[in-house]
Amino acid sequence: MVNPKEIEDQLAVIERRVKALVAENRGLRDRIVGLEREIAGVRSEAVSRERMAGVTHQVRERIEKVLSSLEALGAGNNDVHDRDA
Repeated sequence: MVNPKEIEDQLAVIERRVKALVAENRGLRDRIVGLEREIAGVRSEAVSRERMAGVTHQVRERIEKVLSSLEALGAGNNDVHDRDA
């Protein structure tokens, strides 16, 4: 027989994980917004093609890291859903 206390404990763990993932996701979204603003600022201030290429490359790498984190976060969400099933 299923122990209601165990189910309640497992749901509490899942709830904490989801809340942590939501908070992390919010932070990552904020970082992306900041990086997008940085790209816009760099583009408007760039005086030469070399400077623009160098800075854009660095920002693109940072965005790729954030996107990788978001993808990993998405994979983590799938793990939580798999445990529910």
